[in-house]
Amino acid sequence: MISRMGRVLAFALGACLILLYLYELDRYGYWEDEIYTARDIGLSNQSDQQSGFRLSYTELTYRNDNHPWLYFWALEKWVRLFGFSEFSGRGFSVLFFALAVGVLIFSARTWGADRPGVWVLLVFGVSTACFLMAREARMYSMAFFLVCLSLSLFVSLYDEAKAGRISSKKLVGLVLVNTLGLYTHYYVLFFYAGELFLAGWLLLRRRIWKLVSALTVPALLFLPWIPQLLRQRERKYESGLWVIGPHDPESYYRMVVSEGGDAISRLVFGSTFASRTLVLVIGVSVVAYLLLRWKNVVGRDPVGLLVVLAFVPYGLLIGNDLFHHTITLTRTKYLFFLIPPLLLGYLRISLSNLAPIRFCLLVLFLAYNVEGLGRERLIQAHPDWRAISDQAEQSARRMPVVVGDDDYFLCLSYYYDWRKGDVMSEEWLSVYPEDFWYLVLYLPWNTDTQRRVADLQSRFEEVERTEVDRFSVLIHFRLRPAAQTTESGVNQSATQVRAEFSSPATLLLRPQRLPAP
Repeated sequence: MISRMGRVLAFALGACLILLYLYELDRYGYWEDEIYTARDIGLSNQSDQQSGFRLSYTELTYRNDNHPWLYFWALEKWVRLFGFSEFSGRGFSVLFFALAVGVLIFSARTWGADRPGVWVLLVFGVSTACFLMAREARMYSMAFFLVCLSLSLFVSLYDEAKAGRISSKKLVGLVLVNTLGLYTHYYVLFFYAGELFLAGWLLLRRRIWKLVSALTVPALLFLPWIPQLLRQRERKYESGLWVIGPHDPESYYRMVVSEGGDAISRLVFGSTFASRTLVLVIGVSVVAYLLLRWKNVVGRDPVGLLVVLAFVPYGLLIGNDLFHHTITLTRTKYLFFLIPPLLLGYLRISLSNLAPIRFCLLVLFLAYNVEGLGRERLIQAHPDWRAISDQAEQSARRMPVVVGDDDYFLCLSYYYDWRKGDVMSEEWLSVYPEDFWYLVLYLPWNTDTQRRVADLQSRFEEVERTEVDRFSVLIHFRLRPAAQTTESGVNQSATQVRAEFSSPATLLLRPQRLPAP
């Protein structure tokens, strides 16, 4: 009877979560969405304004924030099969998240958890971090699924290796999954490094060569892509897409420590806060769990492996930030590979603890994450391109709108009504219009954007500005009157900021505009 009630509860919970994840899936215009890339490689059935412009997949990997090719290839097949729409593209991500949860439920059963289906479904289903990640047409949900599958296979193989027997099928599966993960998102490398660390530890203690040898194969299969990775890394740095930290070393290290703690908080509880009570509850819970393990009240479970698979990649991520002087920890989506081991570890410590502690941990988790799901500012955690487009159409009317980045240009172009004006990419301009609106994103955080805006303010007259949301601002620039221009740059400083080469492909997309003589 209990088993039947458990299955009914799991089914009802799963149905409610499916409705939650699919509810108004096409409403929010996340800037990360790759739906616009599908349009630009000709997958949509909509009438394109520039039908002669198409991106090849090689070019596509250079755009779209510098990622490997696998997700874009899979997205193309999906869109050809189910049609072009925001719902289908984001539904692709929801599908991978559902598969990931299924893998986690199966893994929890093999670890002997109490009613794992309901608990895993509940914890991962109401996780704010998972909700935001799964509802974006991006590769993070696909990479999340591959990380979950890799974690499940690795923990199983780790236990088998300690027992002196290893399944060849699982070894092949681990090699395949890790290789696919590396070709889906570069940050899977951090999680992969955690597995290598544990395999190396096992090798030193038990001389288990088979698992270690199998784990080196994905690295060898990824080697041909390394030159492309280095080129994309250089391009990302030059384009100002990295969030650079403060120049003052003391302020930078203080920010890394602060953002590091906030990142863990966002991943587990869906929010950032400073709560001594919560820290005390978690501390007492860990101590109680260790005492129960010591007294053999709680049987063996993989919490130790989960901790290592969470904090080795976490340490490498911080090391990567320190090396590049960046603050990657501000972007929760980049930490997708930490969510499975962190939440599974939190769940196992909760279920294996004393009844009052178990109740407190689960209530705290659910309360914070349910609150996170209801916060509009978290759901709107990125620029809303529909709102930006509407505001640009209303403010600019038929004047040109200049966008400072190719990716932003593609996002705005997808929503913008072409009949009401013209959208230009600043990277392709050799001559600015005399009267135009300039779209600015992430001004308080991006030093390159600050430099560009300051340069335009020195060369043009700022007529007005409109703040769309906390991420985006529209600024109206106009050519300064002749009396206000400096003697050294009357002709060039106001209209010719840079003379960059424009390729034939970009000229097909948007013709250049010259100011009236």
